[in-house]
Amino acid sequence: MNCFPLILMLLFVLIGKVSLAASDVEILRKKVITELMLPTFNENQVKELIGSIRLNGTWPNINYIDVSNTGFQHRIHLNNLVEMSRAYRKKGSKLKGDPKLKKAIYSALDYWLANNFICENWWWNQIGTPNLLVSMLLIMDTDLTKGQIAKTLPMVGRANLNATGARPSGDRIKIAGILAKTLLFNRDEVQFREVIKVIEGEIKFAEGRGMQYDYSFHHREDRVNNTLSYGTGYADAFAEWAAFVAGTKYQFSAPSLQLLTDYYLDGICKMMIYGKYVDPGAMNRDITRPDSQRAFGTATPERLLTASGYRKKELEDIIMIRHGDAQPTLVHSTFYWQSEHFTYQRPGFFTSVRMYSTRDYNMEMPYNGEGLMNHHRGDGTNYISRTGNEYFDISPVYDWQKIPGTTVVQKPELPSEKEIQKKGLTNFVGAVTDGTYGAVAFDFKSPHDPLDAKKSWFFFDKEYVCLGTGINSESPFPVATTLNQCLLKSDVMVRSNNQTSKLTKGTHELTDVQWVLQDGIAYLFPQSVKINASNQSETGSWY
Repeated sequence: MNCFPLILMLLFVLIGKVSLAASDVEILRKKVITELMLPTFNENQVKELIGSIRLNGTWPNINYIDVSNTGFQHRIHLNNLVEMSRAYRKKGSKLKGDPKLKKAIYSALDYWLANNFICENWWWNQIGTPNLLVSMLLIMDTDLTKGQIAKTLPMVGRANLNATGARPSGDRIKIAGILAKTLLFNRDEVQFREVIKVIEGEIKFAEGRGMQYDYSFHHREDRVNNTLSYGTGYADAFAEWAAFVAGTKYQFSAPSLQLLTDYYLDGICKMMIYGKYVDPGAMNRDITRPDSQRAFGTATPERLLTASGYRKKELEDIIMIRHGDAQPTLVHSTFYWQSEHFTYQRPGFFTSVRMYSTRDYNMEMPYNGEGLMNHHRGDGTNYISRTGNEYFDISPVYDWQKIPGTTVVQKPELPSEKEIQKKGLTNFVGAVTDGTYGAVAFDFKSPHDPLDAKKSWFFFDKEYVCLGTGINSESPFPVATTLNQCLLKSDVMVRSNNQTSKLTKGTHELTDVQWVLQDGIAYLFPQSVKINASNQSETGSWY
C-alpha cells in the first residue's frame, strides 16, 4: 500500500521530462519559422512569378541546362520557391492562402523534385540547395503533400555531417545548422540534441582550418586570411543557433559564447572599417562580386546579445554604429600574426596592411571564376578609408597592377589566373603593437616578378608613415609604387613647383610634387618627387 504513491510520483517525473523536451523542440521550431518569415516580399513580383510560370513548373528567364560552377541559375528557381512560400503563409499577406499561388508553388516544387538538379559546385549540392529547400519545408509545413515532403527530404539530407564539405571550418557549422533545421522539421529531438553539440563544439581554436589563436580565420590549409568571408559565415551560423537555443535545455555554455563573442569583436570587427564595412585589404576573390563591400547588418551582434550579456556594451556600440545612430570612437592597433594582416583604427580613419611570408600563401585561389586578377593584392596592400565607401564596386575599372601600397612591375598583362596563389619567399614579415600604436615591416620578394623591396609603415593618431627602400628589379618593364587607387570623391589638389593647383580631369605626369590632397586625405612626400596621377571617368565590366 505504501508503494503506490511513490510509483505515481515517479511516473509524473518521467512524463514531465518527456513533455519538457517536446516543448523545447516545438519552441525552437517556431523560432526558426518565425525567423524565416521575417523578410518582406514584393507582392507584385510574386504575382509576376505566378503569371509567368510555365505549365511544367519552370520560368522562362532561367537557364535550366547549365549546371556549371559559374552558371547554375537554378538557384533563382529555388529562391522563387522560398519567396512564394513566404507570401503564401505570411500573416497579413494579401496572397496568404491564395489557391493560384499554391498551385504555382506545387508546380515549381514538383519540377525540381522530378529533375533533382546537381551543380558542378559541391557547395550548392550540400549547402545552398538544402538550405533553400529546408526553408521552404519549414515555411509551407503541412501545406505540402506527404509525397512532396518525402521526396524533398533526401535532397535536403545532402547537408549531413558525413558530407565531403563538412570539414572543420565554416562549412561544417553551416551544414550542421541546415541539418538541425531538418531535424526540427521532423521533430527528431534525439538527433537534434547531438547536432547542437556539434555546432557548439565547432567554436574552438584551430591550428589548421578554422579560427586561429589571433582571432583571424583560415578556411583552407593555405593559411590565407578568410576572416571577412568564410569567417563571418562561421560566426553568423553559431550566433544564429546561440540565439535560437537561449533559454532552452540546449543553451550553449558560457565559455563557448564568450569565445565566439571575443572572435566576433576582436577578430571580425577589428578587421572592418569602423566595425561596419569590409576592409578591402582583407578581401579575396569576393572583391570581384557586385555589392560585396556594403555595410554589415546587425543580426549577428543582436543574436550574441540575446544569447549572452558578455561584452554587452561593445556589441551595443557596434549595433549603433551600423544603424548610423552613433559616430565611431573606436581606437585600436591589431596584428593578426597567423594571417600576416595588420589593421589600424582611429575615429577618423581606418587602414590596413596585407602581407605574406614563407609561412603562408599570398591570396585565395580564383575558385568559380572569381578574382582572376588578384595576383598582387597581398603585396603589402595598404588601403585607407574615411567613410568605408572609397572602393565600393570599383573592381570593373580597376588597374590590378596598381593596388594601393604595393610595388609592382608594370607588365603588359598579368599572368594566367593559375599563377595567382604563391607562397611567400621571405621570413622577415610582421608587426609590433601595444594595441594603440604599431609598426609593420615587410621584406618583400615577389613570387611573380624579378622584384624585391623592403617596406615599412609607422602608425600614429592622425597620420602614418610609409617607407620603401632597396627596390630592385631585373625586369625590362617599369616598376611603380601606388599610393592609392580609389573612387574620385573630390577635386584633386597638388602642391608642385611651389604652387598649389587643382588638377583638371585626365591623366598627368607631375614633377617636383610636395603633396597631393583628395577626399580629405593628404599624401605628403619628404622630398619633391615625380608622380603619375589620373582623375577621370573609367569604364569596365564585372565580366
